[in-house]
Amino acid sequence: MPREATRKVITDAMVKKVKPAPEGKRAEYWDAIVPGFGLRVTDAGGKSFFLRTRVGGEQARMSWPYPATSLETARAAAKAVLDEIERGGNPKSRRAEEAQEEKRRKADTVEEIVAAFIERYAKPKNRGWQATEQILWANVVSRWSKRPIGSITKRDIIELLDATVDRGSPIMANRLLAYAARLFGWCVDRGIIDHSPTSGVKAPGRETSRDRVLSDDELAAVWQAAEGIGWPFGPLVQLLALTAQRREEVAGMSWGEIDIDRALWTIPKERAKNGLAHEVPLSGPALAILATIPRTGPLLFSTTGKTAVSGFSRAKARFDSRSGVSDWTVHDLRRTATTGMAQLGIPPHVADKVLNHKSGSIRGVAAVYNRHSYIDERRGALEVWANRVMGLVGKS
Repeated sequence: MPREATRKVITDAMVKKVKPAPEGKRAEYWDAIVPGFGLRVTDAGGKSFFLRTRVGGEQARMSWPYPATSLETARAAAKAVLDEIERGGNPKSRRAEEAQEEKRRKADTVEEIVAAFIERYAKPKNRGWQATEQILWANVVSRWSKRPIGSITKRDIIELLDATVDRGSPIMANRLLAYAARLFGWCVDRGIIDHSPTSGVKAPGRETSRDRVLSDDELAAVWQAAEGIGWPFGPLVQLLALTAQRREEVAGMSWGEIDIDRALWTIPKERAKNGLAHEVPLSGPALAILATIPRTGPLLFSTTGKTAVSGFSRAKARFDSRSGVSDWTVHDLRRTATTGMAQLGIPPHVADKVLNHKSGSIRGVAAVYNRHSYIDERRGALEVWANRVMGLVGKS
């Protein structure tokens, strides 16, 4: 420990003006306020605050870099360490634990945490987890793959959303914010991070309820574009138009779900959005499309043999270019089929059964006691609708 005569009160002005140490050496200035606390200066002009003291008979050293740490903060931290020692604590052990925790946090990269989030949260709780995985990997992981999850800030989130809006996808930006909020909220719940960077961030896009229905000419143009594009997205879109089912349900179809002899596709409850197993009668045109699909594995639409196809945005752009139809989404095909069936005289309760709506036109007491599946009526509805589509594309 230095002699009293060598101590002086370290001030902000002194820290700013102190000159570099002689070449090959370093200079240390001891503080007159906190024992063992001081300022160290290297020959290159680097500065840091330090504390030297003893814990359990052993010498202990701690340091705080300047200007990342102010004089006031470093002096207060040094005093807190001395107070802890006086109370019988061991700041060396605590600092080692903090260093280990910091090392662990840095190892929690965005890529690793997103993968864990999908496995531990999305898959068990969300039947449409594939969409969650696709959006997070395409936007979050691709941007911040190796960064520690705890280093992502509110500004990072806003810049990500702005970039999504700037490329013409304000509604996707809203979806992305929702998925990111779920991810970071899960991280907070598990103690991976302390605060969510999405907190207080407002959705950037203004959403309105869609009522887009493709006209007969537009539907025919999209169908013909599908024939030109081919497998996997061509027949996938055609089955979406014929079955009126959801995108992820059709994209994830497996051969094991299809009974060709009975002309029936059964969506298991694990894949159905509302958690209810759903039987979809397959019309003649739908069966004809299935007959053209190559069997490359258990899934109908897979380029890897293990997971369903992704990249709908790029595929959609190809459909737009080939068909000349714009301002439509894949989900609009479901609405178009529903509207078309209504125009053909299909009763609303039958259409609801086709769509697998949990709460449809049959409500109240009737919904409780009416367990009829309307399978024959649904088969007739989809057959009538398929014939209408075939007529539009000149194949009736």
